[in-house]
Amino acid sequence: MNAPYMNVTEAYPIYDTVNICKTFYGKEKTLTGWYTTFRDFAADEKHTFFKSRTAGNSHLAYCNQDSADNVDFVFKAFSFGVRFFAPVMPDGINSIVVSPDGMAESLPAWWLFDLPKHCGIDFRVQQDVIVENTCLATPAGYGPRGGGGAQPATDTVAPFPNQTPWKVVTGTIGDPIIDNRFPFPEPISIARNTSIEANLYISGYARDIMKSLNGPLDWVLPTAEQATQPPAQGDYFSVPTRWGIQVSLFGYREVQQRGQYHAPGAIQAQ
Repeated sequence: MNAPYMNVTEAYPIYDTVNICKTFYGKEKTLTGWYTTFRDFAADEKHTFFKSRTAGNSHLAYCNQDSADNVDFVFKAFSFGVRFFAPVMPDGINSIVVSPDGMAESLPAWWLFDLPKHCGIDFRVQQDVIVENTCLATPAGYGPRGGGGAQPATDTVAPFPNQTPWKVVTGTIGDPIIDNRFPFPEPISIARNTSIEANLYISGYARDIMKSLNGPLDWVLPTAEQATQPPAQGDYFSVPTRWGIQVSLFGYREVQQRGQYHAPGAIQAQ
């Protein structure tokens, strides 16, 4: 009996990321849609995903597309989500002591939990608009979950950085549970080499706030020497903080069975 080779389905995400960071490295420096300041990011009302970045020119941490503006395989999308991420930030610190840049400790919480309320998102397959929604109602279903309210802060005015209490300010939109995403009523079938696009729209209110922000500033930490010395008598260790928005599709892609590569239409005698 002759039977054709068949593609098989496997669970697969498609994701892309916009980053805001003072320092970029290598190919990152020339990427479209990445910014070195909040002010530059806020200057653009619309930010586009799935159109210009790939795993090769950004990094697999931020994008897993092989082609910048289309799908390389047959894909059936089941859900759509948006994730806002920011550095884990110590809460209740004396920023003058720990960070000469004076990075606002409340800023990560604003980015993670308030900004999504003031952003809209859409998703398109070619010219068809599949989703138009607020970002707050389009959770990613993954990411860290933590908080600072339940952590003790016993000494917020300690004179030395190593005595300062550290509280975590981090989280995501809703619970990081895989089912906590925006589901499509029916799976969206996307043919191979079809263009897809997502657009994030920032309200005038949120853009006005970000235009007044400095940074992103470095996350400045004390070295071992600084932690044992009075302020200004040791070195600091500076880390560029990275803020971002990641858009993702979850679904299934069709691929050739492993070890059974074939040309279209090929058959196997059984």
